[in-house]
Amino acid sequence: QIKDRHNGNIMINNDGYLIHIDFGFLLSHAPGREFETAPFKLTNEIVDVFGGVNSKNFEKYRKMMWKGMIAISKHYEKIMVLVEMMYCGYGKELKCFEGGEDTLKMLRQRFKPKENMKKRDYLELVDNLIQQAMSSWSTKWYDKYQYYFQGIFY
Repeated sequence: QIKDRHNGNIMINNDGYLIHIDFGFLLSHAPGREFETAPFKLTNEIVDVFGGVNSKNFEKYRKMMWKGMIAISKHYEKIMVLVEMMYCGYGKELKCFEGGEDTLKMLRQRFKPKENMKKRDYLELVDNLIQQAMSSWSTKWYDKYQYYFQGIFY
């Protein structure tokens, strides 16, 4: 559930892979956090590139998100250990941990919202996250704010 308030922190490498470069927002530090509440950024323009919500490409995107969530659920403890080590070592100095131990709790909950999740639970979770992201009026307005006041194109 990588989230971001603008596309300036999402890059594409030479092989076409998306790279997110703002880990503060991934964990907790987000200037627009109180206003922008979408689980991740999914603009109308991105959906249009897929060919719309009823397209084969959008269905492929949905399935890849679902498979990604299942893959993460199998290995999220390893990620949590790395993040917890960072927190124990430098947590007080890094802005991404400004939420303290709540940052760790929230990250864990995003990886695994409830215990004993089955594959169909992840499919439902992904569908809900996609729907929330697509229908987020606050993201659309925060993008406009970023554009008009910060000059960051959305």
